[in-house]
Amino acid sequence: MIVKKLFCQEDLDEYLKEKMNSAKEEVSRIPMDQDIDLSEKATMIYRKSSVRPIILHKDQETTEVIKKRKEDREWKEAGFSMTREVSVYLFSIPYAGDRRLFGCRPSCYYLSLPDGRVNNGALTFEVELKSSKDRLKKEHDRELDNIRFHVENINKQVDGHNTRLKNYLQQEIPRRFREEQKDIEEERELGLPPRKNNTVIVDIPLIEPLINIEYTVVKGEKEKTMLSRRTYEEILEGIRYAAETMERSPGTYSEMDEEDLRQNILMCLNGMLRDRGTAESFNKKGKTDILFTRGNRNLFIAECKKWDGIKYAMDGIRQLEGYLSWGDTKASFIVFYHGKSMTSKVKELKEGIKKYQGFVKQIKDDERGGRYEMIHPEDSGKKYELDVCFFQISSATIDKREIIIVNNNPSMVFDIVEQLS
Repeated sequence: MIVKKLFCQEDLDEYLKEKMNSAKEEVSRIPMDQDIDLSEKATMIYRKSSVRPIILHKDQETTEVIKKRKEDREWKEAGFSMTREVSVYLFSIPYAGDRRLFGCRPSCYYLSLPDGRVNNGALTFEVELKSSKDRLKKEHDRELDNIRFHVENINKQVDGHNTRLKNYLQQEIPRRFREEQKDIEEERELGLPPRKNNTVIVDIPLIEPLINIEYTVVKGEKEKTMLSRRTYEEILEGIRYAAETMERSPGTYSEMDEEDLRQNILMCLNGMLRDRGTAESFNKKGKTDILFTRGNRNLFIAECKKWDGIKYAMDGIRQLEGYLSWGDTKASFIVFYHGKSMTSKVKELKEGIKKYQGFVKQIKDDERGGRYEMIHPEDSGKKYELDVCFFQISSATIDKREIIIVNNNPSMVFDIVEQLS
């Protein structure tokens, strides 16, 4: 394994400054036309110029033991070249976030930097077995603490950058629009001809290239194909982005049934992944709503339900579990909620899951539902991950801000806060 020093290839401040300058350049190029959805543009710029912090999935750490030839130090000091065989433990920790951050030096760092390799969605570092397993464990913990120290300091700077970026977009885009509209109004009052190409068609490029679905085949008593941690996180991010998009256009989606809503989510996922998912696919005990496969192996399963009370939702989770085969370890439960006060319904489902007989622990908490470790219905000795995501599909309402846009009122203040995530 080729290893190198982590957290020292470039200065983190310079990387974040590069991102901020890119955002400013994007903002300066926005055509301030009344037909442009500036909230969408702000969201696009935020997603492109924000930085995803590093999340180390320590609970999924794995170990591999290899044999290496190492030059004997005592013989080398005596002027001879001699090698000996040593046992080396490779510790691999899956992660989510911006891979480039592992090469960035935070403002606060140790002079003694950790060694490691970042590849295929995992951070790998090695520790030599020198005397006892007890000493091996201590060296492992010391190395991991070193890595965590730098990750924590990097994430603090990244969080600060993302906050500054959000504040900048919230302030600068409305300011530019107001100034532009004021200029247009003054030109109209002076009797000047209207500006050319008042309606602008904007080609918005893909923020990221299509993502390959990564997976691994684990050999054992029962062979299983597992979706990689990175791809799982990307799929879940795509689902949440679909939720935000639907919530911003209630008039479009409020009258859709489950099938049409599910199809919109699948279209969003298929637009970001090279592999294509399918809907209403036969799988074990029925037809699951969204399914990604590789060959005849399942990689990811999702079930969609409209909220009709906690009992109906828990029945939906039981239905989802009925689709899981022994090798399935990653699933999603998507809830469409028509109405207000969604927070109380999310809380109700969270409490229901924690009382469920298959519940083990909560992995992640968020306002849309969170993620849970559950006992696999096919094997009590196995676990699977269940991600829950609520969509609020409200009835269409007339927003006074839309009227202001139509009337070309330069005093409009954009509500971009809720659009940025």
